[in-house]
Amino acid sequence: MARGIAQREKDYKQALEAADAQQLNDYDGRGSLSEKQMVAFCQFFLGVALG
Repeated sequence: MARGIAQREKDYKQALEAADAQQLNDYDGRGSLSEKQMVAFCQFFLGVALG
């Protein structure tokens, strides 16, 4: 994982920062943070793990 993230450090930091974003609207998760952005981060992370 560390090697894959190091190779895509800029993308990793952008995805991680976006996962901390506030809700986009009332349909974007139940908490105060954006579920859509968290899903995007998880997809990025899994892509690195599988790739």
